[in-house]
Amino acid sequence: ENGTLTLGFSWQKANTSGNMWGALSFIDNDGNQLEWDRSASTTQDWTYWNSTTQAGFVEYTHRLGDTWQVKASYNYRLYDHDSKLFMGYSLGLDAETGTGLYGWAYNSPYKTEAHLGDISLNGRFELFGREHEAMLGASVARSEGTDWYYPTDTRPPTPQFGLLPADLDAEILIN
Repeated sequence: ENGTLTLGFSWQKANTSGNMWGALSFIDNDGNQLEWDRSASTTQDWTYWNSTTQAGFVEYTHRLGDTWQVKASYNYRLYDHDSKLFMGYSLGLDAETGTGLYGWAYNSPYKTEAHLGDISLNGRFELFGREHEAMLGASVARSEGTDWYYPTDTRPPTPQFGLLPADLDAEILIN
């Protein structure tokens, strides 16, 4: 009658393809603002980012009389993904030639697991004729991640979007 137990769990799966990673340049080397067509993108047909997230918690609160309570909780999170991505980036595009766009391919399964524990005690008490409130607690957390990153060669500068060479779409970039 003095305790409350709360449990929760969530699971999310996302499978996406045609991902755009990075951003289009907004300024050319002369400092002029670039204007892109709404459909402009660095994405490639072979890109994807598939992920799963699982999270759960348990919390127990116990009343110790009218003015004190103790609470203990544990949170768990597991995130993993598999991805093949292509990032188009630029340090500035040449206004005359449209060159200056670079490409970088990324291939990586990734996993992160996190644990968080917390305990607290709080309540009210009288001391020296006044009412006080105290809260004491401790938390501990541990997170571990593994990223199996497969580096790829950086491509030479490519022409401006709309003029990307057909071979840029080749999956050989990340194999």
